[in-house]
Amino acid sequence: MIKRLSLIRRNEGMTPQAFWEHYTGPHAAIVHKMPGLRKMLLSRVVGPHACVWDAVGELWFDDAAAAEHAFADPEIADLLALDRPLFLGQSEVVFVEETTCWPAD
Repeated sequence: MIKRLSLIRRNEGMTPQAFWEHYTGPHAAIVHKMPGLRKMLLSRVVGPHACVWDAVGELWFDDAAAAEHAFADPEIADLLALDRPLFLGQSEVVFVEETTCWPAD
């Protein structure tokens, strides 16, 4: 299993609340349609420390090929191309493999 991590910054001039509503609403609905998607977790940046990012998106797939296939799906690609300009200012994406160092109690 691999995870696609996205650090997300909202469009300039967009309020944090408007960004979060779009990111967890219409955008998440598109992502939810992705073939091969195993899990989606969207997290909002909070706390007193200044940060250039507004959110972190985590998408789980069986492997890198499954993730590539999901983003190459013509319907998904078209929907994302139309949706991203509505809320997305900038993003950084990495693929990671998790290693559990100790279980949470």
